[in-house]
Amino acid sequence: MIDWDKTYEVFGVTEASATKMSRIIAKCDCCETEYSRYLQQYKLTTKKRDGVYLCHPCVTKSKQFKNECSERAKIKWSDPSYANKNKLSTSSDSYRELQRAKSRDRWADEAYRSKVTAKLKQANSNRAKKAWSCDTYRDKMSSIISARMIEQWSDDEYRSHIIECARSSAKNMWANGRDELLSIFRSNEFRQLMSGISSDKSPETIAKIAKSSKALWQNEKYRNKMLSILRSDEMRAHLSYMLGGRSRPNHWAAGSFVDKANEVHRGQYDYSESVYNGSKDDVKIICPTHGAFYQTPNNHLRGTRCPRCASRYSAFHNQVADFVSNYETISVNDRKRINPFELDIFIDSKMIGIELDGLYWHSFASKCDEKPYKHAHKADICAAAGIRLIAIREDEWHDKSDIVKSMILSRIGCAEKIHGRKCRIVHMTNQAYRKFMDDNHLYGHKSAFIKLGLEYNGEIMMAMSFSKNAKFQWEIARMASSINHMVVGGVSKLLCEFIKLADPDCIVTYADRRYSSGDGYIESGFKLDGITRPGYYYVKDGKVLSRLGFQKHKLPNILNDFDENKTEADNMFANGYRRLWDYGHMRFIWTKI
Repeated sequence: MIDWDKTYEVFGVTEASATKMSRIIAKCDCCETEYSRYLQQYKLTTKKRDGVYLCHPCVTKSKQFKNECSERAKIKWSDPSYANKNKLSTSSDSYRELQRAKSRDRWADEAYRSKVTAKLKQANSNRAKKAWSCDTYRDKMSSIISARMIEQWSDDEYRSHIIECARSSAKNMWANGRDELLSIFRSNEFRQLMSGISSDKSPETIAKIAKSSKALWQNEKYRNKMLSILRSDEMRAHLSYMLGGRSRPNHWAAGSFVDKANEVHRGQYDYSESVYNGSKDDVKIICPTHGAFYQTPNNHLRGTRCPRCASRYSAFHNQVADFVSNYETISVNDRKRINPFELDIFIDSKMIGIELDGLYWHSFASKCDEKPYKHAHKADICAAAGIRLIAIREDEWHDKSDIVKSMILSRIGCAEKIHGRKCRIVHMTNQAYRKFMDDNHLYGHKSAFIKLGLEYNGEIMMAMSFSKNAKFQWEIARMASSINHMVVGGVSKLLCEFIKLADPDCIVTYADRRYSSGDGYIESGFKLDGITRPGYYYVKDGKVLSRLGFQKHKLPNILNDFDENKTEADNMFANGYRRLWDYGHMRFIWTKI
């Protein structure tokens, strides 16, 4: 209990003015010893013990008492005569019969039975709704069910049994509701419908079809729904195809095919002369380099390109491989090093693996397909195998190829080296800092408090910026070297200058696992503190977009179709965005000794 009088005398706090961080005088309800506690701590402790407050010695005593009781019980139950007298063996028939009797008594209670049944139905319904709301799961289950039905129907015995049951059922239904059925089947509306479905318009054929549908057609709601479905153009086309009439309807509408093709091939081809007649009928596609060619939509949407442009690998893959092969001997699509996984490009002499992340094939279109740790897992496998991984995104290679090439040259040791002792430390202006980072850093500039650079022959060769951090005091905001240059000892030199200026107690920095191993930080006195979970970006029309611009509260003003009941990701997926996961970041911390 709380002694408010004593609390007011000691701390000047009353019951009305107390906050969760106020100090109070609490009395143990067991030994009545007084203790000083925070009010929040007191409330949490008493909440666990139903309003009773016990000091630590009393809690220890109660635990000891429980332990003593437990030990005495163990000794008592270790006596076979006592155990046989007081306990039925769980494997005995008597014990099982007792449990069955208890279950029967509970299940005999109608309220209990209704409650359990309702819970089970609700749980099963929720699981089914959640599963079938996923397009991938629905398509997969539909294909499995179709395959099973085809397999079962191919069995002569099973097929004969089903036909016999259907005939028997039809006879019973016809005997019980003949007049009602005849009134339905003789209607002009039903005759017109059936004549449109079947080329055989004889009354006998119509009667045979109708007999098997009696039970459903008695339901007016079902009948109206089926009439609307059967009158649709899509259903008529499918039925006509089955009866040998018109061609099967398209799986893709023409507009959908063009949109999907532009997304897969990033608008590389012209589809103005494409006439879509089906997923397996060739369409005319115009290549800007080699002119028109013909290809099936299925193959084209799988990523197949112009035959004259295409080779075994994508253009992105070939460009990177050609560049690296100018400096080192490489192997392509290597599966020996991290079997069964693949490295797109492997440099054996340097133990460097290069992973090429195409935006379409490395992103995901729904939560069901997503593998958030796919890339991080590959980075872990490479690290365990002693391979230094470099992961290059397709958009970075196309939009910032100079920076990406410079990073590759730096990792394989082919960049021009400059020793840090030959450079002069300068304090950079905001304008110079922004220009240097935009020209040399993959992510561009970032606001910073202190901006330092290393100057060599009048040019900035390396820059490092620092910003305030609420948790770790200081953070390295950006660090970059000039394109195609590497400053030996530059990290430690800039870091030492910053320590002289700011006298920090703690500095934190993050290294992207896509292209950094953090060796420079470790050599400068940093320690690895952990690896963050993978982050994500959104992809649309070949562009990578930061997730910060698509937080849920911003989506109503951005998306055409927004549902408040859906999550941020579900809304983005519904509007045609894909999600791309990164490799995570290594967090390094420097502390003052």
